[in-house]
Parts: sequence; structure tokens; C-alpha cells
Amino acid sequence: MRLELSPGPTSANPACWKWLTAAYSSSTKSPPCRSISRPSCCACWRNALSAGVGGTNLIRVDVQVLAASNRPLPKLLADGLFREDLYYRLKVVDLHIPPLREHKGDLLELAGYFVRHNNMRMGLNITDITPRAVDALRAYDWPGNIRELRNAIERAMLFCDDPVIDIVHLPSDVTKEQ
Repeated sequence: MRLELSPGPTSANPACWKWLTAAYSSSTKSPPCRSISRPSCCACWRNALSAGVGGTNLIRVDVQVLAASNRPLPKLLADGLFREDLYYRLKVVDLHIPPLREHKGDLLELAGYFVRHNNMRMGLNITDITPRAVDALRAYDWPGNIRELRNAIERAMLFCDDPVIDIVHLPSDVTKEQ
């Protein structure tokens, strides 16, 4: 899980932010930032009010937390490896984004995007992907998800002297089945 502070006209009490970023590590039962009052940070998050460091006047803050994880949080919660209060504070909207192998219909559109992006970034002019290469891309299970597809397309473009990516340009693990 990764937490980031986004820029804005006001930001939360730095101590509160430090607590939020340490909260995930507390799921391993180590105390998060002993010097920070967890209840006051939770109140800051819930009420959108915070006092500046050393201050007593409350200021309105816009606290929005977007958290993502590639770990099964309900299982970690059940095993006592993730804090229950943090889990339910974060669980406002729960989105499940399936792995690439479960939505291969998007594969060609994503590959095309990466080709266009890399053409601009690398100064290339790749125009297409051959049907054999497309078949190899579709047959592969993509355990590394979209990052792996992005890297495979970039690698193919680096090894491609033609304007069309062919199966020989793809990484060997992608073409094993072909």
C-alpha cells in the first residue's frame, strides 16, 4: 500500500500525515510513530479539521485517501496482519481491477498505446504489430500485468528495425508457447 500527499492549498498537520503513512507498517503490530496521537489523526481524517504544528486554532483541510494494494486485505485482516480500524476507514469505495490475463480484450488497445507513447519518447516510427506477434501476446498469461506488457512492447521496439513488431522482437517468455 502506498500513501502520497497531494499538493493543494492546505495540507494536513504533518504529524497526522506521518501517522497515516506509518499506519500500514503498524499492520505488522509495530506501533506507528509513538509520538503521534492516533485519535487526533483519525479525527483530522474524519472531520477535515487540524491544528498546525504547535497551534491550537483549527484549520479546514481536504483529506482524501486513495490506497491500493496487491495483497488480499480481507485475508490479512482475518489473519491479524492488517489493522481493522484502518481497513474500515479506507474501505469507502472498493474497486477490484482484474489482472490483464482476465481482460485480454484490452491487450491490443494497451499495446497500441505503449507503441504510440514509446514512438514519441524514443523517436521511433513503429506502425503495427504482426498477427503472429498479436497471437503470442494474447496467448501469454501476463503475470506481471500491464507493467510487463509495457516492458515487452518497449523491448520489442528496441529490437525492431522494421516499422512492424514481429514475434521475433518479443521477449522469449512471451513467445514460449508459439
